[in-house]
Amino acid sequence: MLILRIRQAECALGDGRLDEAFELADRHDVRSHRRGQRLVGRLVKALVDRGRKHLDGGRLHDASADSEKARRLGGLMPDVAGLRSAIAERMSEKVRVERNQARLVAAARQHIDNGQLSVGGKLLEGLGESRAGVMLRDVEARRATIDGAVVAAEAALKRDDWESAVRELAKVRSSDGAATPAVAGLVAKVGQLVRQRVQASLNDGDVRLAGAMLQRLMLVDGQCVETERLRHVVAQCRTAWDCIDKCEPRRAEEIVRRLATLLPKASWPNHVVKQLRQAAELIDELRAGPLGLLAGSGVMEPKAVDDARLAKTPSPARLVADSPGADPSSALPSRFVLQVDGAGSYLILTQPLITLGPLSASRIPDVGLMADANAAVATIERVEEDYFLRASSHVLVNGRPSSGKLLTTGDDVGLSPRCRFTFRLPSAASTSAVIDLTGTRYPRADVRRVILLDRELVIGPGAGAHVRVDDLAEKVVLHVRDGRLFVQTAQAVLLGDREIAPKTPVALGTHVKAGPVSFVVTRA
Repeated sequence: MLILRIRQAECALGDGRLDEAFELADRHDVRSHRRGQRLVGRLVKALVDRGRKHLDGGRLHDASADSEKARRLGGLMPDVAGLRSAIAERMSEKVRVERNQARLVAAARQHIDNGQLSVGGKLLEGLGESRAGVMLRDVEARRATIDGAVVAAEAALKRDDWESAVRELAKVRSSDGAATPAVAGLVAKVGQLVRQRVQASLNDGDVRLAGAMLQRLMLVDGQCVETERLRHVVAQCRTAWDCIDKCEPRRAEEIVRRLATLLPKASWPNHVVKQLRQAAELIDELRAGPLGLLAGSGVMEPKAVDDARLAKTPSPARLVADSPGADPSSALPSRFVLQVDGAGSYLILTQPLITLGPLSASRIPDVGLMADANAAVATIERVEEDYFLRASSHVLVNGRPSSGKLLTTGDDVGLSPRCRFTFRLPSAASTSAVIDLTGTRYPRADVRRVILLDRELVIGPGAGAHVRVDDLAEKVVLHVRDGRLFVQTAQAVLLGDREIAPKTPVALGTHVKAGPVSFVVTRA
């Protein structure tokens, strides 16, 4: 049998079937036989020769397999040791090349993500198709997107439609096209045009239009010093109005005086300063007159006495009165909590501009979140039917850094790695938006969604509702009118245990039942 096995191995070796010959010769009795030793010598040489051919062809795995077989048969003979050394050197070189390629790919990806497509493309040109092909195609697709946005923006500027130009540039400005010369040039042109119109509106006294134009410009030109100066002017105008609304004419006068220096071509600040000075003098005269003697006297007016008596003896009829002004408790605060049985609790905000950030921020935001102190503070402002996100520092929007964006349904915003939320507009017929706290939480544990209430809020089945209750056959709409909340539904509405008329406002703290759904509105 031994001689037969050796003969079979010799035949396999002669026919070039080295792997079969190795299987037959890799036995102790064969290697100890004199004829078998001569066979092993020839087989080791054949394996080394084939291993070198594999090495020259770049097939390192096959070359390594042949060198290992040769070592098992003949030990570390000089030829075997030389082959193994050459294989080890080639593998080290391959690792170095792959490591360098990986660094190039990472650098190219960083440049591409920063909008430097040309730099990223040049880094990828030296790599093989398998490593760089997908990224090069991505670069070309982004270039096509940028070129399309540039063409559309230029066409919009030619027809004097700067708003469309801003929308086109905003698509690529925050990610791909920030460093593209064509985009940068168009941004500068649009910025100059819009700032001129904002300045003209401020000179004419149309502060609201100026603020709306700046909001749109911030999507593509938020870092310009001149844009920031105009934003400061609009903010000062709003502060002056807040002082007027609080009956603080002297403080408002001081602010408007500063506005007069910022708007030297505007005539209205000087006129407003005169009016505020007159208002302050008239208020001073009133306070110095007979009525001023009542200040701090503790005397209650007759109407206040009547209101106090009514408060002590509430009438059930007043709770279900048709007149919105009959029940003071129905006045709707700017923030409240809606608790829907079986659907959870929701924080509702009615003001058009809100702030979100960590509770530990220097100024407590409207939506204070349980987040790290170094998390960014962002604002979301509703302008007509659009929502704009702004942040003092870069936040992640859909995984990309941004300091300002026109929000769309599904946008994922990260104020920090552990503080994220998702923005949605559930109903196409409503401009009220929802903020789902996906990667953070509100201090009140049962609140997982914030609703930015514009005019109405939908409670109903399906994803198109702001508050989803799939058991409802018909939707229930809560809408705001004259600072009060009303219920609109085809079903009977019960306030406590009484059925109310459609025009009856919802009182805070009162249990309301509309068909199968029940809820209560409380202060936040």
